[in-house]
Amino acid sequence: MKAAFKILISFIVLILLLGTTIYFIAPSEINVTQEIKIFSPKKIVFDQVNNFKKWHAWSPRVAKDSSISYEYGDTNIGNAAFYSWSGSPELTGKGTMKILNSAPADSIIIDLKFNTWRSNSTLKWEFKSTEQGFTKVSWNTYESLSNPFQRIMTYFMVDTALIAADFLYGLEQIKAICEADSKYNTTAAEVVTSNEMLILSKKIACSYAEIETEMTNGYAALLDALAKQMKKPSGYPLCIRHNAEDPNMLSIEIGLPIEEQIETEEGITCAKIASTKTVKVIHHGPHSLINKSYEAANKYISDNSLEKNGSPWENYITSPSESEDKTKWLTEIIIPIK
Repeated sequence: MKAAFKILISFIVLILLLGTTIYFIAPSEINVTQEIKIFSPKKIVFDQVNNFKKWHAWSPRVAKDSSISYEYGDTNIGNAAFYSWSGSPELTGKGTMKILNSAPADSIIIDLKFNTWRSNSTLKWEFKSTEQGFTKVSWNTYESLSNPFQRIMTYFMVDTALIAADFLYGLEQIKAICEADSKYNTTAAEVVTSNEMLILSKKIACSYAEIETEMTNGYAALLDALAKQMKKPSGYPLCIRHNAEDPNMLSIEIGLPIEEQIETEEGITCAKIASTKTVKVIHHGPHSLINKSYEAANKYISDNSLEKNGSPWENYITSPSESEDKTKWLTEIIIPIK
């Protein structure tokens, strides 16, 4: 009996000594950073991270675990955006992410929580414009290991080299997505007279981060209003760009051409775009780079001493539902002139 007791005590002492030794040699934190240069504007790269619903296209977590599922909070873009994931216990486990601070096109700080013994991690993203149109992206994770149990478990269970490899994979996927989105061209500007057009329209005032969701929901509302009266659009979807008083907000009017006036619902009106002299260019590529084609049109107006006369609009010849390849999207840019 005494011998067994001595063996037990010796075993406990050995475990304590081993644990103490590991505690002092184990790192007190996890701090991993990976960087990459992407040939794309900062805003395009930033949007891939700032919108949690876009993570599915590049996240290393998705690449590891095809069974993973997501649930999103009330918002999935910018400050307070939230989502939770649930996957294979052996591969990705469960956890949540919440954006604590989103500084547009500059930095993002995210609180990462694992539903395990691990402590919370802080993810920090930074975006910096560099020479020749590149964006330098930095992805860092920091996790303090002040708890002795967490420090010992991390020593055996966490490989920072694998974290670094995952980060690099994610950054390379973002690079592939953004650089594909950075391909565009613009047709030569021409002066044309537009035809008079009757449209079913809806005005929208929103932030730049909300524009994609607001336009999608707005067009759905217009199509629903037409469907209720057994009508269909008679032309391409369009968007009129009005001047916004707040530089951080957008004031737009989306529309669908119609052949005749219909009864409208709250927030939806029938409007007429008069026939007018315009400068027209065709933007061939993703909508995120459409300002490049606006620059070409504005240069033509300036070089030829023309004068603008009203709000410009865009005709979406190719819609996202028709082609997932953004480099094939065609958008007419129409700028009224005197």
